[in-house]
Amino acid sequence: KSIRRTTDLIKRTTLWRRHYTVAKSVPLSTIARSTGVSLNELLRLNRGISRLAVKNGRKVLIWQCSTR
Repeated sequence: KSIRRTTDLIKRTTLWRRHYTVAKSVPLSTIARSTGVSLNELLRLNRGISRLAVKNGRKVLIWQCSTR
């Protein structure tokens, strides 16, 4: 439920993704707590993202599924 409340679903032809849009600069652990996704999974999905300060306006990938 918390993922549905806090993220946006983007549907493509073969790929569905959920993104969390950062409103103000926060650590990645805060995003993990608010969405219910583990910190290690967020780091795996978003290569090169900072653990300490995710800048505002950034879209963080939370979940993705291939429909093929």
